[in-house]
Amino acid sequence: MLTSKKIALISSFSALAIVLSLLPLYYPFPPIPFLKFDIAEVPLGILSIMTDPASSLLASIIVGIFITFREGDPIGAFFKLLALASTYVPLAFLRKKGKAIQISVPAIVRAIIMTLANYFLIPILYTPGHPTEELAALLGLSIVEFLLLVALFNMIQALLNIIPAIILYDRIPREWKSLFGAEE
Repeated sequence: MLTSKKIALISSFSALAIVLSLLPLYYPFPPIPFLKFDIAEVPLGILSIMTDPASSLLASIIVGIFITFREGDPIGAFFKLLALASTYVPLAFLRKKGKAIQISVPAIVRAIIMTLANYFLIPILYTPGHPTEELAALLGLSIVEFLLLVALFNMIQALLNIIPAIILYDRIPREWKSLFGAEE
């Protein structure tokens, strides 16, 4: 159920993620330059630890919609939405587990989902009739190298955002957490 506190949290943390995505705080992944590391997802990580999977999914959708309007690329936004949801929904499910589980499982889930998405959806969405192998070849990579690099990128990207989110969440005073409805 969406309470006014959850709506405020979702709105605030989505807005923070959007603002961070507007700043030039990204770095291309050298082997696949259209993939970019950024820290714009940290607020979604904090939200996931504070609330529930539905709130994480809703925030991922909000950020995905914003990216669609900002970049005019609905397919790229869909991939970003898929990456966000595949990271932060599992993190929300695992928010009461140990740190190692909170860090590793969402990163692995994201890597698997985004690797499969790149393999199966690129031929359908980006280059109809052209397999992912052709994109890999354009980058000078075999399909296996391309998919392994996609998985590596997504693992690193998830870790770059989940670890700071956990550190920042742990530093929020207990009184603030209860004030905003964060569950301990």
